[in-house]
Amino acid sequence: MRLIRNQPPYLGAMTWAALFALSTAGLAVGTQVLITDWNQPFIWSGTQWNPVGGSVRLAQAGTILSLTGTTAQTSLASFNVPGGVMGATGRIELEFQCTMATNGGATTIIGTKIGGITVMSLTSTANPSAELSYRHTMRNISASDQRHLGLNSRGDALVQAVRASDRALDTSAAFTMEIIAIPGSTATSLTITGYSATLHK
Repeated sequence: MRLIRNQPPYLGAMTWAALFALSTAGLAVGTQVLITDWNQPFIWSGTQWNPVGGSVRLAQAGTILSLTGTTAQTSLASFNVPGGVMGATGRIELEFQCTMATNGGATTIIGTKIGGITVMSLTSTANPSAELSYRHTMRNISASDQRHLGLNSRGDALVQAVRASDRALDTSAAFTMEIIAIPGSTATSLTITGYSATLHK
């Protein structure tokens, strides 16, 4: 479905925060608005605002992020998820690819933090090197109850992802998603070639 500007029902362009604060009383199903945060049209279903086409890219980066010389937990990337954008049953898929080289099979942890709490992690003892693909799906069961699933691969092999816990997070309020790494040794090198986070509703 395409956004048809200046033909009702169309509310114009605004930020997600402004739309989320807007009263929906009496709003016609099919009303559309252009959300300037992502330059993406949204449509009113009668119960919630959904991205036209069913998905919207919340964040992405193609910049190469490199880490070496430390064993401290380090934030590699983070982005904000605005309050209410997930709705009651939306899901966010966070994906990235990385290369890793470790010294002596030291265990390196790569994971996702949400609201400051690690909810998904992947360990690797790759020696001397590995290509990793990481996908974390966060799905709302309700606006305050989530499930976290991981699908990761190393070469042609599926790697077990550890789910720290399903977390009761109030997604009607803004929260931060963060990619973190804990290198196994100071000789460990880790490079992320980019990431993307997509909301599906």
